[in-house]
Amino acid sequence: MTSSPLLSDVITVYNRYQRGGFMGGIPPAPSWERTTIRNVSWKDKVHTNTTSSGASFIDSTVTVTIPREAEVEGEKKYLSPMDYALMPVDQDGWTLQQDDIIAFGEIDREISPLYTIEELSREHKTMRIRGVSDTTDQSILPGWKVDGA
Repeated sequence: MTSSPLLSDVITVYNRYQRGGFMGGIPPAPSWERTTIRNVSWKDKVHTNTTSSGASFIDSTVTVTIPREAEVEGEKKYLSPMDYALMPVDQDGWTLQQDDIIAFGEIDREISPLYTIEELSREHKTMRIRGVSDTTDQSILPGWKVDGA
C-alpha cells in the first residue's frame, strides 16, 4: 500500500494475553505481545467540559484508523479478540480489544516486569482501547476505527 498524508502515522499495538493454567487458584500474570503497524492515522482530540457547578475539566481522547491494507510487522494476521485468546503460543497474530494499549510511533521495547505499561505511557503518547469499530466490509477505507484515551 502506498502511504497517503492522511495515513502516514506508525503505531505499536500491545495486546494483553494470559496463557497457561491456574497455579494454586491464581491466574497467570498477563503478558503483552507487541506489533508495529504503519500507514495508519492517529488523531488526538482535547475537549474542555464545564459541569453544572461551573467547574471545568479537560478530557482527551484518541482515534486511530487502521486500514485493512496497513503494513503490519512480520505480516501478522489480524484475529478477532476471541480467536486471539485461543491462538496457540507458536502462532503470530494481533487484535484490537478493550484495555489493550496503542502507542504512537515505533516502539521496540517489550512490556515486562522491567519495563511496565506505566513507564511506556510516561515515555510515549499512548491510549487504552475503549472501543473498536470493524469496517473491513466497507468499500471505502475498509479497516478498523479505534477509540480510546
